[in-house]
Amino acid sequence: MAEKDEGLALYDKNRFSFDRPIPGQSLTNDPETPMSFEKPPEFTNVDDAVEYFFATIVDEDTYPRILSLLRGSFPIMDLTEILLYNAFVEGKINPDLLLLLAEPVAYMLLYITDMAMFDPVITRPGEDEDATLDDKYGSRDEFNLEATMKKAGKATLDKEPSEILSPDIIDKLQQAPSLLAAPQETAQ
Repeated sequence: MAEKDEGLALYDKNRFSFDRPIPGQSLTNDPETPMSFEKPPEFTNVDDAVEYFFATIVDEDTYPRILSLLRGSFPIMDLTEILLYNAFVEGKINPDLLLLLAEPVAYMLLYITDMAMFDPVITRPGEDEDATLDDKYGSRDEFNLEATMKKAGKATLDKEPSEILSPDIIDKLQQAPSLLAAPQETAQ
């Protein structure tokens, strides 16, 4: 339980940090060495980006940590926000693709909790569903994926993953390695 509280505290600390660049600071950076998110994104197609996130989620190093977080009641929407924001900062996707990928990535995470046979937490308990961003955070400067999805009418995960994800992704998720399976030796 303490690990979950530490994780949420660290997440909130980084999420609401004022230790960020000031507006317009990127205009003073050297144009020869742009930040990764200032370059064209690596993925411009939703299907390619979904494949990237699938590979990231089922990676043998990442999968157990994601499953452990979700099993520890870490909300799916918060983890989705983290994964998408990190991909944006790394220059993998642009902000428009970030919003388009929110639903498929959330459903991938929901699907792996279903495969691991436990009930996930979708959003943080106790959050006021009707509060606006100004009511919650006191500023319009904070980006909140969950509030943006609610405004777009896509905050509830009331569909089956098979309705959202392509059959290829479903097949690959079903073939994802089980945490209980014996380790496979690789031939070199």
